[in-house]
Amino acid sequence: MNKVKILLVLLLLLYPHLSYANGVRLAKTGVQYILNFELFEVDGVDLRIDASDAGSDVTIRKDQGADTTAVNDFVDEGLSYSLTITAAEMQAKQIVVYVIDSATKQWLDTSILIETYGSPTAEHAFDLNTATQDVNVASIDSGAITATSIAADAITSAKIADNAIAAEHIAADAIGSSEIATAAIDADAIATDAIGAAEIAADAIGASEIATDAIGAAEIAADAIGTAEIANDAITATEIAANAIGASELATDAIGSAELAATAATKIVNDWETQSQADPTGFHVNVLEIGGTAQTANDNGADINTILTGTVTDAQGTNVATDVAAMIDANNRIDVG
Repeated sequence: MNKVKILLVLLLLLYPHLSYANGVRLAKTGVQYILNFELFEVDGVDLRIDASDAGSDVTIRKDQGADTTAVNDFVDEGLSYSLTITAAEMQAKQIVVYVIDSATKQWLDTSILIETYGSPTAEHAFDLNTATQDVNVASIDSGAITATSIAADAITSAKIADNAIAAEHIAADAIGSSEIATAAIDADAIATDAIGAAEIAADAIGASEIATDAIGAAEIAADAIGTAEIANDAITATEIAANAIGASELATDAIGSAELAATAATKIVNDWETQSQADPTGFHVNVLEIGGTAQTANDNGADINTILTGTVTDAQGTNVATDVAAMIDANNRIDVG
């Protein structure tokens, strides 16, 4: 019983096609189409190979409309025939072509059904002429595309054309923090030496690429730059330009008592004393500069009067210097008598 039901269903499905002697064809809507077909002798046994169109033997019906004579006559191709159907005649969902001998019967009448495709107005919207179809979906089910559904090496650099993905192909803010999962890009995801000097173009990172105050105290973690982060001899004389650190580079009071440790001041005093004892001839102290008048001590050409004037407190007489000078004889000795 079930087999009978199945057979009946198949017959119902095939009936529309079986009702056309030359079957059903598929052709693109709105495009000129050449229909090939055969004609039989009136007895239906042998092919009729010498039939000719009298000018009105072919009619066309579009979508259950009125029958109209075809624009073109069919052409004898030898064992079969062809009919050129114009683009305008192909503007329909279904087109039925009737080949009927209007005079004394030379052939067995026939009919062909053409179903169109390739347009929303066609019988079948899908375009069979396009090898690669565009897919436009409103959404993709969650989990439809996973790592297991993508073959190994399915997406590689060789499969992506140069400049296939450029800035103009990416919408503004298409890739932001909300599009990147937490820990999606970490040390494990970046190959060793993936980003090195060779991967960064010359002048890729310059003043124009860094916003004002982009790197400040708030952007640098505590102890981010310490002795462990600076290699031995990383900063030497060769890394510091001539006159890189001078008076103009030091703020007023940049180095004062608060900036010097107690031991630092002691070190300076001790070195001063040591040097003065080791080389008194080369260790000069500007005594008069201290007293207020420029005159360097140990200057053999110095005038003792000038030195005394600046260093001895005035007493009786015009001044102490004058009194002392009066006691010096012609041999530069002090006469105490």
